[in-house]
Amino acid sequence: MTMLSIHAVGEAALCCTLPPPASLERQQRIWQLAAELANMPGVLELIPGMNNLTLVFDPLATEPAALEQAVQLQWAKPPRSRRLGRRVDIPVRYGGEAGPDLADVAAHCGLSPEEVVRRHTAAEYVVYFIGFQPGFAYLGGLDEALHTPRRAEPRVGRAGRQRRHRRRANRHLSSDHTGRLAAHRPHRPAALRPRGRAAHAAGAGRSCALRCGARMIELLRAGPLTTVQDLGRSAWRDRGISHCGALDDIALSWGNLLVGNPVGAAGLEFTLGPATLRFSTDCCIAITGTDAEATLDGRPLRPWWRQRMQAGQTLKLAEHRASECAAT
Repeated sequence: MTMLSIHAVGEAALCCTLPPPASLERQQRIWQLAAELANMPGVLELIPGMNNLTLVFDPLATEPAALEQAVQLQWAKPPRSRRLGRRVDIPVRYGGEAGPDLADVAAHCGLSPEEVVRRHTAAEYVVYFIGFQPGFAYLGGLDEALHTPRRAEPRVGRAGRQRRHRRRANRHLSSDHTGRLAAHRPHRPAALRPRGRAAHAAGAGRSCALRCGARMIELLRAGPLTTVQDLGRSAWRDRGISHCGALDDIALSWGNLLVGNPVGAAGLEFTLGPATLRFSTDCCIAITGTDAEATLDGRPLRPWWRQRMQAGQTLKLAEHRASECAAT
């Protein structure tokens, strides 16, 4: 049995690591370990990586030593066969702007571009784990005849769609997907997940459009790190979705309660610098979590209070005077 090493990642996480090489068999053991630990008291999240599993826990509910012992006990269990997850078919375009290196890949492999496309679409891939964003999957199952080394020189960034490939600037690009791999769905925000399957289908794909509601606030001026934040989300990091959320979650929660929103609704968080906002429709707001002076059309506003805005009015927030610097 391959030895599993465990080390702490801060005060509330453990990383369980296997030595190289990576393989589907080892990744299946990682998935099995995650499934066995999922219902253990104090465990908050389980995040598979390549040959590793990160376990996030509540340090007030359990002890790291107890978790390490539980991990080693579960790892000692014999491997079990488990079905792979659902299959996702991904429409893909090959060559041209979508895959500028298709000819280079074909030449390296001693195949025609058409044969590279045929072999690439013939395989069914397994999602080993999800990377730094939803849909950024690390897949296993590529035909060995298509294995290609990284580029000798990184590709210079280009405008448009190719910008999102900057993390793969030194890798060969023979294709680009045209489907949606992530969406704003609370129950399934990403199409791909660890243990899932993926297949590529050559074709043009289809475009998607998003509907936007009526504009309520026009942000005329804002300092650095002005963002739209809610209370974040937990237990989604295995899908590439970090926790995020407001820096001052208490201030956001109270602001929502004051204006009658759900406690976790999104708000504007101003981290640094002054801000100017103009309202496009009548609404209610609350300014919480800051000692910065606020004025509405030159008239001072009280913080931690429900305020009614009228269309056309302008709200100004001054520089923060103290370390507390979130306004919702």
